[in-house]
Amino acid sequence: MDQKVETFKAVRSKVQILDLISKWTNVTERGPYYEGRCPFEGCDSREFQVYQEPGIYACAGCGSGGDIFAFVEQVKKCNFDEAFNYLIQTFEITDKFE
Repeated sequence: MDQKVETFKAVRSKVQILDLISKWTNVTERGPYYEGRCPFEGCDSREFQVYQEPGIYACAGCGSGGDIFAFVEQVKKCNFDEAFNYLIQTFEITDKFE
């Protein structure tokens, strides 16, 4: 299988969405999900929800949502490749592709 696809799978399996999102906002467990202040709109309301399984987030306030890659793209205002590389470096994933 293509090395880039294998690295993508490794990033998805090794990066826990809560570990990632906790770098930008505090979240509190609320039963099957976690909630906190949305890092994108900077509001004080707790409309930002994180679901450990299946590894997604959603904000009822601003309508943002997605997976670990979409979160990095939005919070760092970057493209997919930059988000991908950020996750590899930040979470020290050594399965790099050339």
